[in-house]
Amino acid sequence: MKAAPFDYLRPHSVDEVCALLAQSDQDARIIAGGQTLVPMMAMRILTPDVVIDINAITELSRIEQSSTHLKCGALVRQAEALDKLATAVPLLSAALAHVGHPATRARGTLVGSICAADPSAETALVACVLDADIEIASATGKRVVGAREFVLGPLETCLEDHEFATAVRFPHWQRAAGGIGVGFEEMAVRHGDFALVACAAQVQFDRAGKCARASLGIANVTTTPLLPDTTRLLGSTLTDVMIDEFCAELAPLMSPPSDHVADADYRRRIALGLSARALTNARDKALAQP
Repeated sequence: MKAAPFDYLRPHSVDEVCALLAQSDQDARIIAGGQTLVPMMAMRILTPDVVIDINAITELSRIEQSSTHLKCGALVRQAEALDKLATAVPLLSAALAHVGHPATRARGTLVGSICAADPSAETALVACVLDADIEIASATGKRVVGAREFVLGPLETCLEDHEFATAVRFPHWQRAAGGIGVGFEEMAVRHGDFALVACAAQVQFDRAGKCARASLGIANVTTTPLLPDTTRLLGSTLTDVMIDEFCAELAPLMSPPSDHVADADYRRRIALGLSARALTNARDKALAQP
């Protein structure tokens, strides 16, 4: 199939985009990489009246580092993030290795993937695990929404019709408190396919060898990333037994989908095993740091 007819606009500033969105009473969509939008338009799942191409807005291509966070503009490609952010945001880098293929990562953007709000999306999962913030712009001003509040459900975000996401900010975990480790595990039919289940973990240990901070997320077992409460892990040494017991108790929190690829019970079993593996890998990496 081919996309339904639409008007194409290519503004050169964030303000111009905001003005176009504010003025339009039609269905307008933002395109950056187009790796989600274009196929959905081709299948006529989406039939926007207007497509607004933001690729001419150079400021949205920036990666900015501060003492508190790392900010990626809406045009930062997944391939660039994978190449440049392995040290600054290692969990993101680990996840991006599972996203699509080199050709799609060369065009696909971090922000665009988060805005797609696919339950199996690795980037949205990492953004939620790290409690990232999404910067949003409109003609009435700017606002910041936490990733955990930004993704509302499958293909649904908190964005209003007159708004668009301009950047994602990943907060830094301060290394002074102790070693930080990450773990990312995923199962897919083929590498680069949509995840049957994906699990992301980041933990930090204090100087006494006790878990000081832990975050875990699981994709595609609920309609938004599952973020279990990890309070009981704090102050422990995160033994294999504790990790296994903790992950086993997550089963009732899951309501995974069933389809022709895998049923709900299979996804649930996989999620429990991958969660334990992600936490174990994160623990081992954290403890290995000087």
